[in-house]
Amino acid sequence: MARKKSRGRQNPPQIQIYTEGQTEVLYFNQLKKHFRVKDRKKLTIKHLNKQGLNLFHHANTLYRKHDFDVSPTDIVLVIDNDQTSISDLERLKEGCHQKGYQVIFSNHSFELWILLHFERVSTFMENQALLRRLNQVIGGKYQKTDEHFIEKLVSKVHQAIEYSKEIPAEIIDFSRNPYTNAGKIIPSLFIIDNIL
Repeated sequence: MARKKSRGRQNPPQIQIYTEGQTEVLYFNQLKKHFRVKDRKKLTIKHLNKQGLNLFHHANTLYRKHDFDVSPTDIVLVIDNDQTSISDLERLKEGCHQKGYQVIFSNHSFELWILLHFERVSTFMENQALLRRLNQVIGGKYQKTDEHFIEKLVSKVHQAIEYSKEIPAEIIDFSRNPYTNAGKIIPSLFIIDNIL
């Protein structure tokens, strides 16, 4: 017996966040735990173990046959510059623009966004210098997957958003360092008010 066609009934809207690393998954899960998702959308965060353009292609494959009218889905890719060439980042940006995906990009790495929870960042930093500075501001050794540390960051997200306003929000030049647009995109996903 054939299955009945849907009568225009939509699935609840959702947001799918795909990340390059596990730190980003922990961070966004903490945001989800402590802040409401905008428009009551269902939010899922996944680490796909892919980098840059490969992450985009993988997300594209997952949604190749997806009916966005029946199941409205916002797709967000969280990427950084530490293992992806500028030309691949440019192609990724163009592909995301064509598909309507959002990109959270940090240069040199997501740790720049984490450092903004503690202080303003306005000078060029390679990844090693960024990690050294993180060690200094936290008064110990920064561990990428320390859930307790990531949970404490949530209380400082307002400060990170404020400090990131000093960095242009649009991705114009992938070689710009420091750069992150996380402070623009995160408030479009979550109601950043009082911690739950």
